[in-house]
Amino acid sequence: AAAGAAAAGLGDAVAQGVSWALGVHGSSELDWSARLVRCGCVASFGGLAVGCGGEVWWRALSRYFPGGTYEAGLRFTLDQAVFAPVVLGLAAAAWPLVEGRGVSAARAHVDSDWYHMLGKMWTFWGGASAASYLLAPPQWQPSAAAAAAVLWSAYVSYRLHHPAPEEAEMANASAIDDYLREHRSDRYDVRAGGGDDGPTGSAVDRARDLLSVLSPGR
Repeated sequence: AAAGAAAAGLGDAVAQGVSWALGVHGSSELDWSARLVRCGCVASFGGLAVGCGGEVWWRALSRYFPGGTYEAGLRFTLDQAVFAPVVLGLAAAAWPLVEGRGVSAARAHVDSDWYHMLGKMWTFWGGASAASYLLAPPQWQPSAAAAAAVLWSAYVSYRLHHPAPEEAEMANASAIDDYLREHRSDRYDVRAGGGDDGPTGSAVDRARDLLSVLSPGR
C-alpha cells in the first residue's frame, strides 16, 4: 500500500510540474495547498486501489498460478487483462468527481481516456516488464518497476486532470452562451459607424474578449 501510494503521489507531482512548465491553462492558478491536496488524493487512491487491491489480487494469482517462467507470464497477462483495466477505469471516473466537475465530465473521461489509454498501458507495461527482466540485474528489478510505476502514474495523472475533448467542447459552448447572455443587449453590427475603415473598436474589443473566453492561455 505504501509503495502504491508513494508511486502515485510522486507521479502526480511530476505531472503537476510538467503542466506548470508547459503553461497548461489552470496549472499556474493552483496554490500550494491545492497542489498538496491533489497529491494526497492521488496517493490515497494509489494506496487503496493499486497497493491494497493489487496486493490481494496478486496473492490470489500466486495462489492459483504458482510457479516460475510460464506461470509468471500468465499472472502478468491476467493482471493486465483484468485488474489493470478496472483500476484505470475507476481512476478515469474518480478524478473528475473528486474535482467537482460532475458526472458528465466523468463519463467523458471514461469514454475518451479509458479506452484510448488501454493500448498505451499494455504497451508501456509490456515493454517495461520485458526490459526489466532482460536488462536489469535481479537486485535492481524492484527499483526499475518502481520507476516505471512513477512514470505511468505521471502520465495518467496528467491526462486525467485535464478536460476530455467532449468536456472541453461543452465548456466552450457554455462559455459562449454565458458571454452572449451577458452582452445580449449589445449590438454587434460591425458596419455601424465603421465606414470603409472596418469594424468599430468596440466590436473588435468584444471579439477579442470572446476569443479570450475560449482560449484563456492566448
